[in-house]
Amino acid sequence: MRSACVLAALLAAAPASAQAPRQVQIEIPDACAIYTEREEDWSNLISVATCMQRVRVPCIDDPAEVEAIVEGLAGEIAPSILIYVATMENGPNDAKLRAAYHIGLTSLALVTRARSSIAVPDLTDLVAMKRFRVLHARVEYALAPALATARVSFGLVVTMAAHERALRSDPVQREMIRSAVTMLLLLDDHERPTYLVKRGT
Repeated sequence: MRSACVLAALLAAAPASAQAPRQVQIEIPDACAIYTEREEDWSNLISVATCMQRVRVPCIDDPAEVEAIVEGLAGEIAPSILIYVATMENGPNDAKLRAAYHIGLTSLALVTRARSSIAVPDLTDLVAMKRFRVLHARVEYALAPALATARVSFGLVVTMAAHERALRSDPVQREMIRSAVTMLLLLDDHERPTYLVKRGT
Protein backbone atom coordinates (compact mmCIF):
# COMPACT_ATOMS: atom_id res chain seq x y z
CA MET A 1 0.00 0.00 0.00
CA ARG A 2 1.16 3.51 -0.78
CA SER A 3 0.99 6.08 1.99
CA ALA A 4 -2.40 7.75 2.33
CA CYS A 5 -0.58 11.08 2.45
CA VAL A 6 0.17 10.79 -1.27
CA LEU A 7 -3.51 11.12 -2.10
CA ALA A 8 -3.91 14.04 0.24
CA ALA A 9 -0.98 15.75 -1.46
CA LEU A 10 -2.55 15.20 -4.88
CA LEU A 11 -5.74 16.85 -3.72
CA ALA A 12 -3.88 19.77 -2.25
CA ALA A 13 -1.74 20.30 -5.34
CA ALA A 14 -4.39 19.88 -8.03
CA PRO A 15 -6.04 22.96 -9.56
CA ALA A 16 -9.01 23.69 -7.37
CA SER A 17 -11.74 26.16 -6.65
CA ALA A 18 -11.32 29.11 -4.33
CA GLN A 19 -12.23 27.08 -1.27
CA ALA A 20 -9.61 25.05 0.57
CA PRO A 21 -9.20 21.53 -0.90
CA ARG A 22 -10.44 18.63 1.11
CA GLN A 23 -7.69 16.39 2.51
CA VAL A 24 -8.65 12.76 1.99
CA GLN A 25 -6.71 10.09 3.88
CA ILE A 26 -6.98 6.77 2.06
CA GLU A 27 -4.63 3.83 1.58
CA ILE A 28 -3.78 3.36 -2.09
CA PRO A 29 -3.22 -0.21 -3.36
CA ASP A 30 0.14 -0.79 -5.02
CA ALA A 31 -1.59 -1.61 -8.30
CA CYS A 32 -3.07 1.91 -8.36
CA ALA A 33 0.06 3.78 -7.27
CA ILE A 34 1.03 4.54 -10.87
CA TYR A 35 -1.68 7.19 -11.00
CA THR A 36 -0.08 9.06 -8.12
CA GLU A 37 3.29 9.19 -9.88
CA ARG A 38 2.05 11.08 -12.92
CA GLU A 39 1.37 14.77 -13.25
CA GLU A 40 -0.84 15.78 -10.37
CA ASP A 41 -4.34 16.64 -11.55
CA TRP A 42 -7.95 15.77 -10.93
CA SER A 43 -8.08 13.19 -13.73
CA ASN A 44 -5.48 11.15 -11.89
CA LEU A 45 -7.57 11.24 -8.72
CA ILE A 46 -10.54 9.84 -10.61
CA SER A 47 -8.27 7.16 -12.09
CA VAL A 48 -7.07 6.23 -8.60
CA ALA A 49 -10.66 5.94 -7.37
CA THR A 50 -11.67 3.76 -10.31
CA CYS A 51 -8.59 1.54 -9.99
CA MET A 52 -9.23 0.93 -6.29
CA GLN A 53 -12.60 -0.72 -6.79
CA ARG A 54 -12.83 -4.45 -6.18
CA VAL A 55 -14.92 -6.72 -8.37
CA ARG A 56 -16.48 -9.25 -6.03
CA VAL A 57 -19.77 -11.10 -6.33
CA PRO A 58 -20.81 -12.63 -3.00
CA CYS A 59 -23.28 -15.46 -2.56
CA ILE A 60 -26.57 -14.64 -0.86
CA ASP A 61 -28.71 -17.58 0.21
CA ASP A 62 -30.06 -16.41 3.57
CA PRO A 63 -32.53 -13.48 3.77
CA ALA A 64 -31.10 -12.55 7.17
CA GLU A 65 -27.67 -11.93 5.60
CA VAL A 66 -28.82 -9.61 2.82
CA GLU A 67 -28.42 -6.31 4.63
CA ALA A 68 -24.96 -7.13 5.96
CA ILE A 69 -23.72 -8.34 2.57
CA VAL A 70 -25.00 -5.26 0.73
CA GLU A 71 -23.48 -3.03 3.40
CA GLY A 72 -20.19 -4.90 2.93
CA LEU A 73 -20.27 -4.21 -0.81
CA ALA A 74 -21.00 -0.55 -0.10
CA GLY A 75 -18.08 -0.43 2.30
CA GLU A 76 -15.73 -1.74 -0.38
CA ILE A 77 -16.55 1.15 -2.72
CA ALA A 78 -16.63 3.78 0.03
CA PRO A 79 -12.97 4.91 -0.46
CA SER A 80 -13.60 5.46 -4.17
CA ILE A 81 -16.82 7.33 -3.48
CA LEU A 82 -14.98 9.52 -0.98
CA ILE A 83 -12.45 10.50 -3.65
CA TYR A 84 -15.20 11.26 -6.15
CA VAL A 85 -17.03 13.39 -3.59
CA ALA A 86 -13.85 15.27 -2.71
CA THR A 87 -13.33 15.91 -6.42
CA MET A 88 -16.85 17.26 -6.73
CA GLU A 89 -16.30 19.51 -3.73
CA ASN A 90 -12.96 20.94 -4.81
CA GLY A 91 -12.30 20.30 -8.49
CA PRO A 92 -13.05 22.29 -11.63
CA ASN A 93 -16.37 21.72 -13.38
CA ASP A 94 -15.11 19.15 -15.88
CA ALA A 95 -13.70 17.04 -13.03
CA LYS A 96 -16.95 17.45 -11.10
CA LEU A 97 -18.93 16.14 -14.05
CA ARG A 98 -16.65 13.12 -14.44
CA ALA A 99 -16.72 12.41 -10.70
CA ALA A 100 -20.53 12.58 -10.62
CA TYR A 101 -20.71 10.19 -13.57
CA HIS A 102 -18.37 7.73 -11.86
CA ILE A 103 -20.39 7.86 -8.64
CA GLY A 104 -23.40 6.82 -10.70
CA LEU A 105 -21.50 4.01 -12.43
CA THR A 106 -19.99 2.76 -9.18
CA SER A 107 -23.41 2.70 -7.52
CA LEU A 108 -24.88 0.72 -10.41
CA ALA A 109 -21.95 -1.70 -10.28
CA LEU A 110 -22.82 -2.36 -6.65
CA VAL A 111 -26.43 -3.01 -7.66
CA THR A 112 -25.35 -5.44 -10.37
CA ARG A 113 -23.07 -7.39 -8.04
CA ALA A 114 -25.72 -7.65 -5.35
CA ARG A 115 -28.38 -8.84 -7.79
CA SER A 116 -25.97 -11.35 -9.31
CA SER A 117 -25.28 -12.78 -5.88
CA ILE A 118 -28.60 -14.62 -5.85
CA ALA A 119 -28.51 -17.90 -7.74
CA VAL A 120 -31.56 -18.50 -9.94
CA PRO A 121 -33.15 -21.79 -8.85
CA ASP A 122 -34.86 -24.49 -10.86
CA LEU A 123 -38.01 -22.79 -12.15
CA THR A 124 -40.00 -25.96 -11.54
CA ASP A 125 -39.05 -26.03 -7.84
CA LEU A 126 -41.84 -24.02 -6.24
CA VAL A 127 -40.25 -23.95 -2.80
CA ALA A 128 -36.93 -22.71 -4.19
CA MET A 129 -38.72 -20.12 -6.32
CA LYS A 130 -40.58 -18.80 -3.30
CA ARG A 131 -37.27 -18.46 -1.45
CA PHE A 132 -35.75 -16.73 -4.47
CA ARG A 133 -38.56 -14.16 -4.51
CA VAL A 134 -38.00 -13.41 -0.84
CA LEU A 135 -34.25 -12.98 -1.36
CA HIS A 136 -34.82 -10.81 -4.42
CA ALA A 137 -37.23 -8.54 -2.54
CA ARG A 138 -34.80 -8.17 0.37
CA VAL A 139 -31.92 -7.35 -1.96
CA GLU A 140 -33.96 -4.75 -3.87
CA TYR A 141 -34.98 -3.10 -0.60
CA ALA A 142 -31.36 -2.97 0.56
CA LEU A 143 -30.28 -1.51 -2.80
CA ALA A 144 -32.67 1.45 -2.65
CA PRO A 145 -29.97 3.89 -1.41
CA ALA A 146 -27.53 2.85 -4.15
CA LEU A 147 -30.19 3.25 -6.83
CA ALA A 148 -31.10 6.66 -5.44
CA THR A 149 -27.44 7.69 -5.48
CA ALA A 150 -27.09 6.58 -9.10
CA ARG A 151 -30.19 8.51 -10.12
CA VAL A 152 -29.06 11.71 -8.39
CA SER A 153 -25.52 11.42 -9.78
CA PHE A 154 -26.58 10.88 -13.38
CA GLY A 155 -29.14 13.64 -13.00
CA LEU A 156 -26.41 15.98 -11.83
CA VAL A 157 -24.31 15.13 -14.90
CA VAL A 158 -27.20 16.01 -17.21
CA THR A 159 -27.97 19.21 -15.28
CA MET A 160 -24.37 20.39 -15.33
CA ALA A 161 -24.13 19.75 -19.07
CA ALA A 162 -27.33 21.68 -19.69
CA HIS A 163 -26.06 24.71 -17.79
CA GLU A 164 -22.49 24.79 -19.11
CA ARG A 165 -21.99 24.25 -22.83
CA ALA A 166 -18.19 23.98 -22.44
CA LEU A 167 -18.62 20.65 -20.67
CA ARG A 168 -19.99 19.20 -23.91
CA SER A 169 -16.94 20.18 -25.95
CA ASP A 170 -14.86 17.22 -24.76
CA PRO A 171 -15.72 13.98 -26.66
CA VAL A 172 -15.28 11.78 -23.58
CA GLN A 173 -17.54 13.99 -21.53
CA ARG A 174 -20.13 14.10 -24.31
CA GLU A 175 -20.26 10.30 -24.19
CA MET A 176 -20.62 10.42 -20.41
CA ILE A 177 -23.53 12.84 -20.77
CA ARG A 178 -25.24 10.61 -23.35
CA SER A 179 -24.70 7.59 -21.12
CA ALA A 180 -26.08 9.45 -18.10
CA VAL A 181 -29.27 10.27 -20.02
CA THR A 182 -29.64 6.61 -21.00
CA MET A 183 -29.04 5.44 -17.45
CA LEU A 184 -31.69 7.81 -16.13
CA LEU A 185 -34.22 6.41 -18.60
CA LEU A 186 -33.36 2.84 -17.60
CA LEU A 187 -33.62 3.69 -13.91
CA ASP A 188 -37.00 5.31 -14.49
CA ASP A 189 -38.21 2.14 -16.26
CA HIS A 190 -36.96 0.10 -13.31
CA GLU A 191 -39.26 2.05 -11.02
CA ARG A 192 -42.37 1.60 -13.18
CA PRO A 193 -44.92 -1.16 -12.41
CA THR A 194 -44.33 -4.29 -14.48
CA TYR A 195 -47.73 -4.16 -16.17
CA LEU A 196 -47.03 -0.63 -17.44
CA VAL A 197 -43.63 -1.60 -18.79
CA LYS A 198 -45.11 -4.56 -20.64
CA ARG A 199 -47.74 -2.37 -22.23
CA GLY A 200 -45.10 0.18 -23.24
CA THR A 201 -46.95 3.06 -21.60
